[in-house]
Amino acid sequence: MSKPLPEHGSRAKVGDLVRVYTEAGVDTGVTGVIVEIKEFYSWSMEMWRKVRLHGKLDFVEDYKVRIISKAETNARTGKDKDPGTRT
Repeated sequence: MSKPLPEHGSRAKVGDLVRVYTEAGVDTGVTGVIVEIKEFYSWSMEMWRKVRLHGKLDFVEDYKVRIISKAETNARTGKDKDPGTRT
């Protein structure tokens, strides 16, 4: 199965700063850092994601968020930086 097209989800990862929009594309004013991601599959094996923002209890569909800032990654390894280290 291939990745969804860009307009079908933000592909944001945990630690990314995002802004939430309505289905019509109107800014809701909600901004936050993603702390949890859930992936769901339909009977036809189509995948969609929901994300949860820091301080929120409910999940938002991935296509309703837009990335403001990506979480830092280590340029040498490509992995997320350890938050306890200094560069």
